Amino acid sequence: MSLEIDRNDEIGQLAQSFQEMERNLHIDRLTGILNRESLIAQIEFRLRGVSRERPLCFALMFIDLDKFKTINDKYGHDEGDKVLIEAAGQLRRAMRKEDAVSRFGGDEFMIYLHDAERASAEAVADKLRLCLQTPIGGRNGEQYHIDASIGFAIYPNDGLDVETLVRVADHHMFEQKRGNRDADTPPPRPC
Repeated sequence: MSLEIDRNDEIGQLAQSFQEMERNLHIDRLTGILNRESLIAQIEFRLRGVSRERPLCFALMFIDLDKFKTINDKYGHDEGDKVLIEAAGQLRRAMRKEDAVSRFGGDEFMIYLHDAERASAEAVADKLRLCLQTPIGGRNGEQYHIDASIGFAIYPNDGLDVETLVRVADHHMFEQKRGNRDADTPPPRPC
């Protein structure tokens, strides 16, 4: 039985409050995308339905925004929040309906990429990196430029549970971040 939230009495107000509380359990307040717990619960629900007759293949992507800390430190948390909101929107718009985007925490995001194998996950990671390189408008006409380090894990090849998949995807993301950092570092000057 659903509650009638369009009512203009206390019951309607209570129904609206319950609906808002339920939404807050699943959605990241800042970005409006799924929160970490909700994405993990969705993946675990899908994993419970896996059988020989109902196989499942997916990629779990771990995304860390590069250059975000500099923007946050230089322009303040309000501008940093704008960058997070825009990055979340870019990620969400780039994904298919059957995929899911979540904020893992801070400037980290996770994506469930349905029915994906390694080659398709690599292609999506490249696409997402390009999307996130789109300049973001800031205060006083400032343009913020971010990039992303993206790692992923493939179910079932890289792990059979969410915890393992997150660990593998995070490890691959960190390797890419280290490579990006090394590429940004100019070679040492000769003496």
